[in-house]
Amino acid sequence: MMDERRSPSIRRDVNDMIRGPDGRVAESKFWANIFKGLMCYVFVQNAVEIIKDWMVLAVFVTALLAPELLKKLMTMRLGGVVAKEGK
Repeated sequence: MMDERRSPSIRRDVNDMIRGPDGRVAESKFWANIFKGLMCYVFVQNAVEIIKDWMVLAVFVTALLAPELLKKLMTMRLGGVVAKEGK
């Protein structure tokens, strides 16, 4: 018998983007990916203005690369309201 190894499919990759370790849809992962897509769209539409101002560029880079950091910062700023609603 031949031991055949398959490469991961696109469907599995998409499922991993929105599902948590328990296999259920993770709302935070879903919205984080929607947010990243929208941020990329806005960046492409307004690249010249965004690159001119380093502060706006820093916010974009942070939002794209560290959505979990933003979630933690919002939780700290709002006094845990985001964490309680997410449960």
